[in-house]
Amino acid sequence: EKLWEKEDGQRAAMKEFEEGLIAMTYPDGEGNKPRKIVIVIDELDRCRPDYALSLLEVIKHFFAVPHVHFVLGVNLAELQNSVRARYGAGIDAAKYLQKFVQVTLKMNAGESQTGIVNAGARYFDYLRRQPEYKGVLTGEILRYLERMAFSNQISLREAERLISLTILCPYKGMHDNDLERFALAGLLILSVSRPDWIARIRQEGLSAEAPLNYFGFDVRSKSHSDHWERTAYWIWTLALDRSAEIPREDRQAIPKGLNIERSMRVKILNGFCERNLDMFTLVGLG
Repeated sequence: EKLWEKEDGQRAAMKEFEEGLIAMTYPDGEGNKPRKIVIVIDELDRCRPDYALSLLEVIKHFFAVPHVHFVLGVNLAELQNSVRARYGAGIDAAKYLQKFVQVTLKMNAGESQTGIVNAGARYFDYLRRQPEYKGVLTGEILRYLERMAFSNQISLREAERLISLTILCPYKGMHDNDLERFALAGLLILSVSRPDWIARIRQEGLSAEAPLNYFGFDVRSKSHSDHWERTAYWIWTLALDRSAEIPREDRQAIPKGLNIERSMRVKILNGFCERNLDMFTLVGLG
């Protein structure tokens, strides 16, 4: 009897809550034009998996009344991981979330006045222009971001983290040359988007082809009309594929100052890694 009394009390509370929501949507009384209520929940995917899914269930059961809408700012892939964490890897996470999400809209940055279409690059460009953000290598980083494919573009959260790294980067002690500037700019991006690659680079276990493709350089092309593309292409080839010899026919494309023998490249790049890659690990933990 006590159990049913408690259950009846909960049902009555839910009914009262529902009636209160309906009253809020009709401030001028029923029969008049309703007022829509829109509730925005951001970064739900960053919550603990059980909490995120419980919140979705609360929304579905307690707020399922006309004219009350929820907008979720969420990374759906991460939210699907939360579903799998609770119910197991065998569940169809995308189908499960359809019980809660009726319409999904992908964020499209459009094209900015500077011609940047990539959402992550556009946001990074906005941040670097703010007076409170005075980082280093932001121009070089933006060149990388602009050419990256849609599937590789950084998220808005990663753009914010990347700006923080440019501010914290101890760049003053470095030599001001293309090799270090472009290599450091690329490594800063990887430190937020592909930190596993940073670890592999330190162990000399990553082929240059992976980041070249990631950043949109054509590894099959032997002629690069754009000076920056040609420079950055060979920087990554030299910096990451340290044991490889450069084919003689390809050396003509190497900018002046970078056409050096393998033994010297290994010495220079090992020194560069000792000065900078350890720093990436430290800054990346901040």
